Amino acid sequence: MARHRGKFDKNNNEPYELSRSRIENFVRCKACFYMEQVEGIKFPSIPGFNINEATDVLLKRDFDKYRAIGEPHPFLVANERDFLIPFKHEHFELWTQSLHFGAKDRLNFIHANTNLKVGGGLDDVWLNINTNCLHVVDYKSTSQKSDKGPITLDDFWKASYKRQMDLYVWVLRKKGFHVDDVGYFLYCDGDTLERRSARSVLDHIFHRLTAWLAPVLVFTMEEVWLERYPGDKSSIHLTDMPSTPKTWINEELAVKWAIIRQARRAVTAALEVQRTNKVIGSSLEASPVVYLEDQETFDILDSIPFTDIV
Repeated sequence: MARHRGKFDKNNNEPYELSRSRIENFVRCKACFYMEQVEGIKFPSIPGFNINEATDVLLKRDFDKYRAIGEPHPFLVANERDFLIPFKHEHFELWTQSLHFGAKDRLNFIHANTNLKVGGGLDDVWLNINTNCLHVVDYKSTSQKSDKGPITLDDFWKASYKRQMDLYVWVLRKKGFHVDDVGYFLYCDGDTLERRSARSVLDHIFHRLTAWLAPVLVFTMEEVWLERYPGDKSSIHLTDMPSTPKTWINEELAVKWAIIRQARRAVTAALEVQRTNKVIGSSLEASPVVYLEDQETFDILDSIPFTDIV
């Protein structure tokens, strides 16, 4: 019989698959859970954030390098956690795939009393070489830098983080692994000069685009402006047209990025072919190798920190 997932079928005796997110829906709104899982009325959802997906992929790719050689990541060493190494297992790649968590060798466990197959896709697992226990790791892209003190899990909306961690620990223990009570949330703040510079550029772009387009897209630009500057007396139509200094013109920089975009178009075109052929599902899954014909283009591309660009 086919896997029992999606809308609940009382005539299907196969274990009913419940992902971590579905369980979270039940915790938040039992009526919503019933309407979706039993009645088949889907709850409105929003698209996933690219930054979250990119953070997960890039971090895992980075930790995979040290997973392969069985050594602690430099970040762990710098934070006095050199006794932790990325855990290596023959099915680890499958454990990270949340979309088909109920399939064979994925991160799931069948609860016999309820006939529920519970699971999901985790971000990472670290092995404590001192205790031989595992630590579940969850990557977070939300900035948590604060001048008020250390990062905590006391915010009410972080309760779901802890429930997610508890579920993965429970599943791994049921599968026979020794899992420590301590889990790790790896936050990516990216509080660097480059990040602040980029935010400044985006701010300048925001003010100019909204002002330039306001005479044409009157209501749309007003909505955009009020999203950032709400208030009864706030309006894009009450602001002056910003002046743009001529010193901002940089022909050399424009030529440089024209070459970079040209190389990028070649890469994205190749990735689209692989996506069409079902070799990859997302461009973030690929690690393309680019061959160049001239030294100038190589030097330009080599000067860009592509690990920081998504």
